[in-house]
Amino acid sequence: QRSFTGTGWSISGWVRIDDISAALPANSYFTLYDTGEIPNVQQSAISIRYAGHGLNLQITGADDYPTNSQYFDEKFFVTSDLVSDTLLEGQWHHIFVNVEGNQTSAYVDGQELNSNAGGTWDGQLPKITDRAAAIGMRAALSDGNSTYAEPNNSRIHDVRIYDRSLSAAEVSALYYSEVPEFQVIEGSFTWQEAKADAEARGGRLAGLNTQA
Repeated sequence: QRSFTGTGWSISGWVRIDDISAALPANSYFTLYDTGEIPNVQQSAISIRYAGHGLNLQITGADDYPTNSQYFDEKFFVTSDLVSDTLLEGQWHHIFVNVEGNQTSAYVDGQELNSNAGGTWDGQLPKITDRAAAIGMRAALSDGNSTYAEPNNSRIHDVRIYDRSLSAAEVSALYYSEVPEFQVIEGSFTWQEAKADAEARGGRLAGLNTQA
């Protein structure tokens, strides 16, 4: 993990959970981005994880395990970290984590989430470390320079690291500039069931005229 140049930074990506039961509430997650952890020796500089019940951000400012005086852990969600209503199974979602000084925020599909911080972040930048970083897996074994995959019944696309924080308007614009206009949902539905399902996903039904 290298140092950011200013007081803010952000990380985003598109994720799709194929089996939501593989990461259940409240503390089980899939990994988007992780850097620098040595289990039971040092915390990650940055760890961003996701599940049906929300997102998890962890930041560490110094290698001082187990004191962890500069360690921050925050959960983001729609209802709570016990309810799987933040990310839906089988659907692509855009997730975005934003840090500006001591202010943190997270978004799913352009909408800001509620949070439950385990402490107060002091605003310093994540620690600098030569230990490995990884996308889609935890970045550590005993030497801190290897990677191991967690059970990851999910998919990841277009992970981005920004050297600044983004405003809520920029996060929303980013999502809407990339979201597919149409999404095909497999299954057998009545018209009313399909309409209700589309609206629950934040969309609407699209009628298609086709020829055999």
